Amino acid sequence: MLVALILLVIRRQRLRLSRHGLINTLWLSITAYGSRSVT
Repeated sequence: MLVALILLVIRRQRLRLSRHGLINTLWLSITAYGSRSVT
């Protein structure tokens, strides 16, 4: 479910941002997921 949400965000970001922005969004998503797993 979380993955689907991330993919949806990525698809929207792809239209707006460049590759650097997309990678940054991915990193933030992974970091947020990691923090949730730890907590």
